Amino acid sequence: MTGRTLSARFRYAAHRKRRLSDSFLEQVWENREEVVYRRLFGATGDGIYPIPAAVFTGVFQQDPDPRWIHLGVFACPPHDSRDHWLYVSSGLTNPWELERSPEEDDCLSGLGVEYIFETSEPGDWAIQLLHRVVAFDVLLSHGRYPGREPLKPGDRIPVRGPIQPGTASELTWLLITRSPTYSEPCRLESGEFHFLHAVGVTESEAALAREEGVDALVPRLETHDAYPVTRPTRSTVVDAT
Repeated sequence: MTGRTLSARFRYAAHRKRRLSDSFLEQVWENREEVVYRRLFGATGDGIYPIPAAVFTGVFQQDPDPRWIHLGVFACPPHDSRDHWLYVSSGLTNPWELERSPEEDDCLSGLGVEYIFETSEPGDWAIQLLHRVVAFDVLLSHGRYPGREPLKPGDRIPVRGPIQPGTASELTWLLITRSPTYSEPCRLESGEFHFLHAVGVTESEAALAREEGVDALVPRLETHDAYPVTRPTRSTVVDAT
C-alpha cells in the first residue's frame, strides 16, 4: 500500500478516537472492528483506509455529509483458512443517531449492511473499488439519487473500464450478492447487520444476470472458480463449455 494512503489512515484513526471517546457510537464501532471482524476475518491489516472526500465530490459529483468520510475499508491478508485477500467496509453500520441500545430485537445497525470484496490480486485498486461501492450505496441510501433504492443482491454496477486499472481484464462490472461465506446476520449493541458481496464479472455475464437473474449466473461462476473470489485475469464463463 502507498505511503500516502497509510498516512491518511493513521490521521483518521487518531481523529476518530478524539471525536468518539467514551460514546455509545465508539463502543459499537470498536466492537465491530476489534471483535466481530477479527473473529470472522482474522487479522485486519495495519488499520482502516478511509474514503477520500474526492470520491464523493469527484467520482459522484456530490458533497458528502461530514460523517461519510469516516467510512473506510480494511485489507485483510490471507491466513490459514483463506489463501486470498479480503476487503471489508466499516462504517455503514454506525448508529449515528443512537445513544443507547435499541429496545427492538430486529433493529438494524445504521444502514444494516457492510460490503466484502475478495480477490486473488491485492492492491490499492481493490480498496479504491470498494470505496466507490460504499460511497455509491451511502448516497443511494440518503436519497441523493431520487427514485433509486439502495443496493441489493442482484444489482450490477458498471466499473467503466477494467476492474484492475492498467490491465486488460475482461471484468468491467460488479455483481452484488449476499455473502456466500458470511451469510449469518451479525449482532452489535445497536442492532444487526449482514454482509453484501461484490464480485467482478464480464459484460456478457452481467447481461446474463440482468436477463435471467443472479441465480442463473452464480453457479456458472462457481463452476469455473470465479466466485466468490474475483480473479481479474480470468476469461468470461458465459460462453465456456
